[in-house]
Amino acid sequence: MKTLVVIPTLLLDCSFSAPLAWMFAKHADKVKGAYGFELTRDMVLEYEQFILELNWFVELHEFGLIVDFIRKNNPSAKIPFGGMYAGICYRDIFQRYSVDYFILGDNELPLRMFVESVSPRKIPNCVGREFANPISYTFTEEQYGDLDFDLSWFPSYFKYRRPNDLFLLPHIITTKGGCNAVHDGCDYCMGSKYDVLRGLYNRPPITMTNSSLMRLLDRAQQKFNEASLYLTRAADYDFSGRRFELDMTIEVDSQTSFDQIA
Repeated sequence: MKTLVVIPTLLLDCSFSAPLAWMFAKHADKVKGAYGFELTRDMVLEYEQFILELNWFVELHEFGLIVDFIRKNNPSAKIPFGGMYAGICYRDIFQRYSVDYFILGDNELPLRMFVESVSPRKIPNCVGREFANPISYTFTEEQYGDLDFDLSWFPSYFKYRRPNDLFLLPHIITTKGGCNAVHDGCDYCMGSKYDVLRGLYNRPPITMTNSSLMRLLDRAQQKFNEASLYLTRAADYDFSGRRFELDMTIEVDSQTSFDQIA
């Protein structure tokens, strides 16, 4: 069963989430990605199941419009949703919108099972309107080594990407399930909601090791010319003797010295 992945966007350079670059890499033949403004009635009728991203609060209004459009034209469609903001407010979203499922915490394995048409009641971390499966799947640092990058299923990304976008896919973030940057003034950021995220992921934030980062950069350059890197921890990564043929933007969001940045 083919799945349509729909990304709400205000055409901002941060209107997608980093996992999109690897989430469906092993199932690119079973999914297709599109932005919300591209949806047509024919597209909605073509698919039986949809995955909606809700990564940022600013996407919430468009998210609701997309849900309503799908339900109006394909009432029996199955609609799971996910994303950072959705994880913090998923109970409210169930009440406000006609969606079916949400994946708690790490979703690499659960989304793969959903794309493979496994019953949601048998998918770990999956929550529905009438059931809540335990958080029995958690991502580990070692699993970074299994990630690969593929955006062939999401051609619209390349169609609408702008030359001056700061955040490019693949977008590599050096922590997962929360932020490990060490500084003050982050109360506004969803990544700093440690207690909420720890309950959601059933684990503390994962920090990417040096070897994992080098491995992922190497894989990125095999398929892409551009990428972005977001350092959400003290930057003790060692690039000595390494060169990557990637045109990258790098954001440092941690206590990092000028020597380390150099």
